[in-house]
Amino acid sequence: MSDGKKLIITDEDLSRMPASTAAPMPPIGAPGAPAAGALPPVAGVKPAPLQLGGMTGRSAAGGLNLRSTLVMSTIGALVAALAAWLLLELITDDNAAGEHLVRTTALQFGAAGAVFGAIYAAWEDLTSRVWEAALPAAGIGAAIGAVCGAISGAIAQELYASIIRDIVVQALTTGDDISATDFKLCAARALAWAIFGAGIGLAAGAAKRSGRKTVNALVGGTVGAAIGGFLFNYIGEATDSATASRLIGLAVVGLAMGAAIGLVETARRQAWIKLVSGGMAGKEFILYHANTIVGSSPKAQITLIKDPAVAPMHFRIDEQGPRRALTAFDGCPVSINGTPVTSHWLRDGDMVQVGGTAFAYSERTVAGV
Repeated sequence: MSDGKKLIITDEDLSRMPASTAAPMPPIGAPGAPAAGALPPVAGVKPAPLQLGGMTGRSAAGGLNLRSTLVMSTIGALVAALAAWLLLELITDDNAAGEHLVRTTALQFGAAGAVFGAIYAAWEDLTSRVWEAALPAAGIGAAIGAVCGAISGAIAQELYASIIRDIVVQALTTGDDISATDFKLCAARALAWAIFGAGIGLAAGAAKRSGRKTVNALVGGTVGAAIGGFLFNYIGEATDSATASRLIGLAVVGLAMGAAIGLVETARRQAWIKLVSGGMAGKEFILYHANTIVGSSPKAQITLIKDPAVAPMHFRIDEQGPRRALTAFDGCPVSINGTPVTSHWLRDGDMVQVGGTAFAYSERTVAGV
């Protein structure tokens, strides 16, 4: 020092250093790694400065979070539905009839299901610009969507033909008017679209290789598509054009499916992160997997882009019972609430900093934890 004084560090000073500056921990389950539930707490952690919004897709400031799970799911399903409608308009023949009508309808809805499934299954990767992950997700979505679309189209046509025959016979006997909004016709539509929605949900879960997401999307897709399908005939009655009725009907089905899937996922999520700075600010990610790797690689469960300081595999979040532990990979700096860490038991409200990207961690409170 310029004044000639010496800086003396005592044993007492050393003992006050944060525990988080210790050497990186070996991976959980590796030789020499601590047992599950034995990660050391990080010293000096302060209360997090940010809390996430509620479960309805609203931001911390009170406005609508346009990149929340609910909003992104709804927009993705709407875009997919509009693309499916455009394809249907190109291949649908309103004058088709005869014994091959069931087969024709199955092929048409199989094609529509392929388009819908491809777009919706890859939507998260597409909006995150993770192109390498979007392509295989779209392939899975297209394959499952095509099969379930074909099945739903065939069932709808068979049911419709049978129900219409019964309605016509009854009308001839009683003299009642025939209505397209007859409950049985609307219920048949709802059943067919429910099968379609279940297929899209299955495709979305399979694309992410997550059992939890598959269950969420299956339930939401089935319920949402059934609601939209039930309303389909009412929309047709209110419009003069077959093209317009299909457009509005498919848009309503898409909105209902996306919103239902988003609501189910939001209601059933146990832990999630929201990016608050960096190139993906506002984006939410639900932690579906027991072991979630976060990094810039498309092979990571959560891919962070637009930040050169993020390593391909930067850190992981391991689920251990009701708690989750963050462990940084060797040479990958991570700070939590301003404190550098190599491992840390995550708590609701923690702020994690990686390079120029920061995200807030949230989880449901578990009694006794």
